[in-house]
Amino acid sequence: MPKARSMRYSCAATATKNDHSARRGESGRLNKFGGGSAFSFARDIAEGYFLITERSFKGMSEGEINQLAHEMDRHLRELRGASTAKDENALVQARNRRIQRLATAMTVLRNAQRVRR
Repeated sequence: MPKARSMRYSCAATATKNDHSARRGESGRLNKFGGGSAFSFARDIAEGYFLITERSFKGMSEGEINQLAHEMDRHLRELRGASTAKDENALVQARNRRIQRLATAMTVLRNAQRVRR
């Protein structure tokens, strides 16, 4: 059994060698978005996988920040438009948490944009 365990770790070590090439965008540059694209990054923020601070946008260009703002706004509209049953308290609370996370991230992003200008 120990032999399989060590083999698994050695495979994982070789698999992570080319992680950076998998995250390259169309231009050949490394993506700045955590989930690979702006939409998936916005979705992951809403789910709580990423915590956003002003430093989160430090390595992003102005165009990337604008793209992320657009996708976050779009996902926020989708969340607000989705209806949930009023008697399902757990679902309503989860929806409200997602909305709050995205709204807070939008506030931080807008402030970071304002500071850059």
